[in-house]
Amino acid sequence: MIYEEAINNTSYKKIMNVFNKKLQFLKYYERQNFKLICLWNACRTFDENRNISFITHLYTILKYSTLKEYYKYVKHNSLTKTNTQTDTQCNSSDILRCTITDHIDSLIPIYKDILEKRFISKMSLKEISKEYNIRMKECKNLIERAKNSLKISLTET
Repeated sequence: MIYEEAINNTSYKKIMNVFNKKLQFLKYYERQNFKLICLWNACRTFDENRNISFITHLYTILKYSTLKEYYKYVKHNSLTKTNTQTDTQCNSSDILRCTITDHIDSLIPIYKDILEKRFISKMSLKEISKEYNIRMKECKNLIERAKNSLKISLTET
């Protein structure tokens, strides 16, 4: 298949644009380059004797190339975060635990205390509600608010 024909084909453009949302971690021009490179690879490796359509072949190449690119992106970003975290008191093997502990420490005291009792000390809802002298439903709601606050804190960084 000739590459110039493939670039101008509207069906192929639509297939490539399906992957725009999946490639949001890339900048606009990087996405465009990525899609053109995938199209070039599809044109180069397409074999008419294999009994599949070119659109299917293009979609498969885009799918696996996107996964590969996303893996590289995640790996690079995790290495960058690891390098900045090792400057603190955390070991490289405890990055996730250290990060979560830092975020728990940044919560308001009641949330911090209730999360530690529920998930670290493994106290039951009944035990926690007795200690705070509140109903179990209120205790459950308090734990949910603390978990939501922790989720928000983790997603902001």
